Amino acid sequence: TNNFDILYNKYNKDVMKYVLSIVKNWQDAEDICQETWMVIAKKIDTFNFGSNELLMKSYILKIAKNRSLDYLKLRNNEIKFTVDELDGDNDELSTTDDALYSLCAQETVEEIVKCIESLGDVYKDVMLFYYVNENTVNEISMMLKLGVKTVRKRIERGRKQLIEMLKNRRIQNGK
Repeated sequence: TNNFDILYNKYNKDVMKYVLSIVKNWQDAEDICQETWMVIAKKIDTFNFGSNELLMKSYILKIAKNRSLDYLKLRNNEIKFTVDELDGDNDELSTTDDALYSLCAQETVEEIVKCIESLGDVYKDVMLFYYVNENTVNEISMMLKLGVKTVRKRIERGRKQLIEMLKNRRIQNGK
């Protein structure tokens, strides 16, 4: 058997479980797994099979995670688009995430990261892990040795501070 078959047979079940835990739909998870393995098949020549096995699995799961998150973002945008069509012109942003994404769309990534880094140690790390590195709340909880509720609360509070900071930047810049 070739290297792809070895990886597929060894990690396919783990990839499927992981994707299913993210998207919560079997058919969508199957599609995303197929896309994940297509990406891996295209990149198989770049894999170092003598390297750390845990690193290999982590890399494969990262691809699956990114594919899953791309799918969820696309699905959420489609749902939001449909809701906006039904409601007419909906200028009022309903959640803090909507407000944050709207403000972030008008800034460079570098400026947003600078703002996050200026939040202070309590919020900075969780915000960077969550928004920049795209880690889950559970992953952040394990990395920082904090409770899941604590991480969620810090993301919520950090998000509010970041929104205010970005709003103030826009006012100061006359936008």
